[in-house]
This record gives sequence, structure tokens and C-alpha cells, in this order.
Amino acid sequence: MSSKKWIMIFFSILLILALITAIIIYTVDPYFHYREPKSFFGYNLENERYINNGILKNFDYDAIITGTSLDENFKTSEFDSLFNYKSIKVPLSGAEYKELADQMKIAIKSNANLKCILYGIKSEDLLNDKDRDDYGEYPTYLYDDNIFNDYRYILSGQALIKVFKDFSLSLIGKNKSSFDEYVNWNDEYVFSKEKVLSNYKRITDKKESTNLTEEEKNTIIGNINQNLIDIIKENKNITFLLFIAPNSILGWDKISQNGQILKYLQAEEILVKSLIEFNNVKFYSFNNNYDLVCNLDNYKDFEHYSEDINSQILHWIKEDKYLLTKENVEEYLKKEKEFYINYDYNSIFENLPK
Repeated sequence: MSSKKWIMIFFSILLILALITAIIIYTVDPYFHYREPKSFFGYNLENERYINNGILKNFDYDAIITGTSLDENFKTSEFDSLFNYKSIKVPLSGAEYKELADQMKIAIKSNANLKCILYGIKSEDLLNDKDRDDYGEYPTYLYDDNIFNDYRYILSGQALIKVFKDFSLSLIGKNKSSFDEYVNWNDEYVFSKEKVLSNYKRITDKKESTNLTEEEKNTIIGNINQNLIDIIKENKNITFLLFIAPNSILGWDKISQNGQILKYLQAEEILVKSLIEFNNVKFYSFNNNYDLVCNLDNYKDFEHYSEDINSQILHWIKEDKYLLTKENVEEYLKKEKEFYINYDYNSIFENLPK
């Protein structure tokens, strides 16, 4: 057989394999890029930045739960039971405000029935630029409407592997197909004061705390306006349930030792006062719940809390506990500042086993 025929056979085989791959991926659609899940296939929900966009565009829902890794342990079944919604959970671990804003815009554009957004806010990220996005390489071909770059998806070895992985996991009953399970990491960690303290690397030389500069204030306002207020203003039919993710007392120690505590508190004040002005916003903060914040058994590290706290947050929001309003915000901010500025952080580390 001539070399020309071998080359033709080789490329014919490649073409057939590519066609088979494309048909499998398009049919199963493991990232939900084209449609909602097929009923005949057991999908495993994982890898947020690859599947969240498809979930937002193609699933049936009227509420979303979003935020960072701090919000990954929420259970949509509990949220739906409490608030009478049909929700999806679409957090993004390590996300900045811009990335989460873009995701909310996708949900709003894709779903005219969207009624509610639950969003856990990390206050310490307010000082970052409004367009900051540190995630790195992104599957942009899954986010745009350009069909000509879809070959990166339907010919993707990674997507094909996911199809076979999902199929295998479904056969043995180990696929995580519910939003309660989706990116829930609770069972992977130990929540205890001993564990948290053993992994905490304290800054030994405390820096002097300073106030926000005018430039930093403008950065914060720009971040809030672009990534929160603009969306809230344009969507008065949507209820935004916003809350400040409760840092542990070790998280506050980290901020204090870094000399950032005044800036953090001032940034939070700008955030809170900006958002409680809107009728379609309900804003909550649990920072003055000292039983929560100071009990390190609630945490796996200085900021990540257990799913029991996620559950408690839902119940507090349902009952409007810790709701911030124009009438109580000044008292809240005053108590918060007094407590965290004057707290004896050194006492946390006394009598520790050596």
C-alpha cells in the first residue's frame, strides 16, 4: 500500500473519531451549553466555571444562590422550602465582584422568570479594582454566542472524558446530580478550634491601622456601582438577598494584624449604606453575632464555615434577623467597630498546646 493511501486512511480515521466525539458531546452536552440535561443520562455536577453558564442559560429556575466558596455549602432544597422558590446554586470559588456580576447578568438575560438572588458578599474584596479577575485561563467559548468556536467544546478531550466519567459514576450511584451536593465540600474537612488554630499562620509584627484614602474610597464606590448597584437598579422586579459572609475572629485578627481593620470597617460602611437604599434589596450582616464569629468550631480555617452555618444563615434571613435598615445601621456599625477594634486578639492564642 502506498504512503498516500496510508495518509488518507490515517486522516479518515481521525475524521471519523472527531465526528464520533462531536456527536457524543453534542448529544450528551456535559456542560449544558446547548440545552438542559437529558433525562436518560446521569450528570455529575462539578467544575463551576465550565457548567455554571449552561446551568444559568438552560435550567428551569426562578432564584439563584451565588457567591464564592463560602456559599458552596448552601442547599437549594432548604432554600426552596423556606422561601418557596425553585432555585439553582451557581457559586464561583475565588470569584471577584466582576465575575459574579457577569454571572448575575447572564441569569437575568436568560431567564425572564428570575425573582430572587441570594448572594454572599466578601467585604475584604471591596478594595480590589472593579474589573479585577484573577482566575486566569477561562473557557470563554462556553460563554459567548459564537458558534464558530464551539469546536473547542465538541472536540474537547476533557469534555469527552467527563461524559464517560459521569456515565461511570451514575452506574455505581456516586454521581453528584443535585444542587445540594454540587461543589459542597463540607464533608471533606474538620471543623474545630484546634484544627483552625493549628493551620493559622499569624502575622507577628502588627502594622498600624490606617484609614481609607480618597483613591481607595473611589475604588470601592466604583466596584459597588458597577458590580452591584447598576444591576440592582435595572432589575427592580428581582429581590436581592445580600449578606456579608461572617469572618471568624481569626479572620478579624488577620485583618487587624495587617493594619487593615479601619479600612475594612470603612469599606463595609460604604457598602452597607449604599445598598440599603434600594427597596428590592434586603441586606444582612452577622458580624455582631459573636457566638458565631468567636466560636472557631464553626470553621475549617479563618473564613470558611460549615454547612450548618449556611443553613442557619438561611433561617436568619427568612426570619429577618440581622437585617440592616436605615433605622439600625448606625447602631450596628458602632457596635461592630467597638467590638473588633478593641478585641483582645492575643487572648485567642493563650494557653495553646505546644
